[in-house]
Amino acid sequence: MEETVKPMKAFCLKCRRETEIKDARMVNMKNGNHGTSGLCSQCGARVFRVEKQ
Repeated sequence: MEETVKPMKAFCLKCRRETEIKDARMVNMKNGNHGTSGLCSQCGARVFRVEKQ
């Protein structure tokens, strides 16, 4: 059975709206929290989303 994964969204500062993250990857920050980094699907700018624990 396949699971449907909801696309990750982040706020793009260049587009000034919430867009899907393209080429998303998980990252660990220096303080130990997790985040998701990738590109804006509309303009290609870098976007980052902090994951809540």
